[in-house]
Amino acid sequence: MQGFIKKDNIQSFSKLSYDNEHKVVLIEDERKGYSLDTIAKFLKKKDYTKDCISSCDMFIINKSKYYFIEFKNQTTQNVNKKKLKFKILPSIMIVANCLLDNISIADLKEKSELFVVYKNEEKPNFGFDRIKKKQREIAKRDQEDILFEMADMKGEFFYDIHTIDQSEFVNNYLDKLYD
Repeated sequence: MQGFIKKDNIQSFSKLSYDNEHKVVLIEDERKGYSLDTIAKFLKKKDYTKDCISSCDMFIINKSKYYFIEFKNQTTQNVNKKKLKFKILPSIMIVANCLLDNISIADLKEKSELFVVYKNEEKPNFGFDRIKKKQREIAKRDQEDILFEMADMKGEFFYDIHTIDQSEFVNNYLDKLYD
């Protein structure tokens, strides 16, 4: 099973971030990663799972680092937090059992980052941005805020979590995933 998955399920950011409902690409880029959704559908088709499991959109391996990416063509207010969290464990299980050889969940966790990339706000939300900036100042930190009630997963499933808009992802992270 593993060889088939590796060969046939690698797709570009443009394809994996495409929103069928709204007919729009969230991240225009032809660099590639594994399509976890396609692998989940394959597992269902081959009757390895009863139902098609929900998973993150993309998985990238770069040297000894692993990146899980979920694309949300929605603004922060519209992201369904429960559905988002429901995708995490199945994604980890797909990667550990189908893509990586001989890796424990503990080892995977120590080398993995999660990116939840959401749609840029149509109009700047200066109030929200000011609140986030003030919170960082009060906490005396430059860390990103972890949105969508995902902070409890940092350390539990991933060594770092980024919940960022598409511009920040493209400008600050996309190239680093392929260094």
